[in-house]
Amino acid sequence: MARRLRFRCRKQLCAVCRASITKPVFIGEVRADGQFDVVWKTPTLVPGDAWSKYLPGSKDLVADWVTLKCGNYNTVTKKCGGA
Repeated sequence: MARRLRFRCRKQLCAVCRASITKPVFIGEVRADGQFDVVWKTPTLVPGDAWSKYLPGSKDLVADWVTLKCGNYNTVTKKCGGA
């Protein structure tokens, strides 16, 4: 399920949808009917972040299934939080 960030732009409510996998990112103006008109989109695909660098509970976590085989590896404790 994609997460949606809403904010004001050009006197209207705008929305950004971002999924946790690689996708294009669209910025749009929300219309009265709930749909939105795209006002900008990335020229290429953008990889999503599994964990936020801005939240205290997840800023030290990384998802690395290739090397570490862990989706929530803590870079401070050097431990995988998954079972």
